[in-house]
Amino acid sequence: CVSATTRAAPLRGEMPPLMLVNSAKRVVPDAHDGEVSSVCVDGDHCVTAGWDGQLRFWGKHDAFVARSFELVQRAQAHEDAVKTVATIADKWVISAGLNGLCRVWTRSGEAAMHPSQIPEPTPEKPNGDDRAPPPPKHPLPVDDLGDDNAEEVGSEMEELRLARTERKRVLAQYDGPWKCVGAFDGGAGGCVNAVVGLHAPEDAGGVGKPPAIAVAVGSHLGSMTHAVRILDPTRNWATIQVLEHPEGVTRLLRKVGCELDGSDRLVTGCLDGRIRVYARDPAEPDPRPPPVEPAEGDEQTSSTSEPEPEPWFPPYRLEATLDAHPTVVDIRWLGEHPAFPPPQPPAP
Repeated sequence: CVSATTRAAPLRGEMPPLMLVNSAKRVVPDAHDGEVSSVCVDGDHCVTAGWDGQLRFWGKHDAFVARSFELVQRAQAHEDAVKTVATIADKWVISAGLNGLCRVWTRSGEAAMHPSQIPEPTPEKPNGDDRAPPPPKHPLPVDDLGDDNAEEVGSEMEELRLARTERKRVLAQYDGPWKCVGAFDGGAGGCVNAVVGLHAPEDAGGVGKPPAIAVAVGSHLGSMTHAVRILDPTRNWATIQVLEHPEGVTRLLRKVGCELDGSDRLVTGCLDGRIRVYARDPAEPDPRPPPVEPAEGDEQTSSTSEPEPEPWFPPYRLEATLDAHPTVVDIRWLGEHPAFPPPQPPAP
């Protein structure tokens, strides 16, 4: 511990370099009420998720620590803890709760990620209805504590004035550009531990909306769902493929256009201690027979027409299984940061 005295400078100078790097630079106000479970970057903003069930959207990054992490908006995302949050496209973020419910957030102003996710109107509900319950309301009461312009006397009334001012300040933080525009059951009864957008090879930067997403699912409250689920956002999050695992999937990585053969690979970490590698060829042709076209002169009504076939998505296939640890809790790519270069072959 370093006290704030004149002797603090020489003590700090004697600290090892690693301690200086990891020491706190600034205590950020308006942070989460508890642990932070996940962090992602959306353009020039940072999004944090916490065990308090909320998301925090922070302002532009700045080289000066004193001006970084200015709160732009807070959102009560889930009733339980937020397990993970991930950016799947520019201005699009997905959060996942412990119960497997995933919510879609955007600051683009669009009503949904795809028109198939917009509920169709019915006679009972002409404006449509949400397919999933809306996000829970913020936990702050909205009762009135009085008028800010009223002359109040006494210490108790002054405390009420300060509490009212703080409550109004926090309530204003729930208004912002990010809106929840949809929800889906990503965990199928399990807990979603990771979300990855499966962008096309030509969109390696992940700017556009992905044609599919992958979610890593583990057990929760007795659920036996242990898998990586591939979902299609263009068909209201329909399931494309399920990669079963013997235990819960804790982490999920993706490498598109691998240097070896150009394949698209998924790497999973599992509670059984194994790392699994799945591969697919994005250019694999569709093996399904082409649809039969009606003969010339035959009339085909809309009632008898066959439904359009599902879009072709080449499946992932298990390529390798590696015995890694008693339990895999996290995996990361090497070479994406200067401090962690890729491994080099041994010297001859």
